[in-house]
Amino acid sequence: MKKLVFTIFISVFTINAFAQLDSESLDKIISANKKQLGNEAVMLVYKDGKIIYKKKTSDYFDEKTQVPIGNASSWLTATLILQYVEAGTISLDTKIADYIPIYAPYSKNYITIGHCLAHLTGIEYKKNENSNKDASKYNTLEELVNSYAKKEIRANTGTEFWYASMDINIAARVIEVVTKKRFEQLITQKVLRPLGMKNTSFSPNNGGCANPAAGAVSSANDYMNFLSMILNKGVFNGKRILSEESVKLMFNVPYTQSMVTYTPKATETYEHGVGTWVMEKNINGKPSVVGTTNFWGLWCVADLCRNYGIVLFPKKELSDLRKDIFYQLKTNVDEQIVSTNNCE
Repeated sequence: MKKLVFTIFISVFTINAFAQLDSESLDKIISANKKQLGNEAVMLVYKDGKIIYKKKTSDYFDEKTQVPIGNASSWLTATLILQYVEAGTISLDTKIADYIPIYAPYSKNYITIGHCLAHLTGIEYKKNENSNKDASKYNTLEELVNSYAKKEIRANTGTEFWYASMDINIAARVIEVVTKKRFEQLITQKVLRPLGMKNTSFSPNNGGCANPAAGAVSSANDYMNFLSMILNKGVFNGKRILSEESVKLMFNVPYTQSMVTYTPKATETYEHGVGTWVMEKNINGKPSVVGTTNFWGLWCVADLCRNYGIVLFPKKELSDLRKDIFYQLKTNVDEQIVSTNNCE
């Protein structure tokens, strides 16, 4: 009987341990770095179907406020593309020139959807190019993507990793051609609405065209909905958004380190999968922490080892990634949440 009571006590204690985090230590880190976070920021931690920590530094900015999310947009777009791969509408081996003929005369016949998602197209793209600035010059995604066709081939397709926002825009344009629908309509219908992401949009506000790679606005609440789907292996609120196999594919790194020519400085210790970054691996080499960033202080991360999600949204773009602050916060959370068998 005593053993049974003890077992029940331990079970209840474990459940309560995940009900919420010790907020005091996390609050101290955020307060100490408030200025570094632009004075207005919000952080959420999600685990086991609920938000277990929430902190905002200003009454004028909270978890529902829209902000530009930059390259964190790519993970959402990759989800849409993989939905069409699952449906058999396209495949990772689909050649983009079959649907965007302008690429054929420029010797880009071998580039596939898979190459675009993996940043292995070989198309020249300068380190300082800004895809949102590019998108502002064109009225449609078709015009934007067609402009890429004239760029030089820097390396043989599939032989070199060069992180470039244009790659996922090319794949998104193929989806437009296949479906004969605009990208903004497709991602709203198939990704944003099913995930309850009411404050997320890819529609340009200041002219130009949609930028699937880096042009979305979203909120901390909305992106946490997306992370919960990732943590729940493709399911959100009982509805399947992606297959478990597609979620795993996102964390597959399709290149070797010897193939890396350019990756943003802030992500040099990471590897890129499909639409997202593999930030850490376990002792067996399997992805344990994955996520994305806008490179300017915004973080959206899923810890597959401890099965929790964390988002840190500043109201405005910061001067750099603020990686040190984010990892102070994540380390604190890690110390409070016990690892699961996912770490093995």
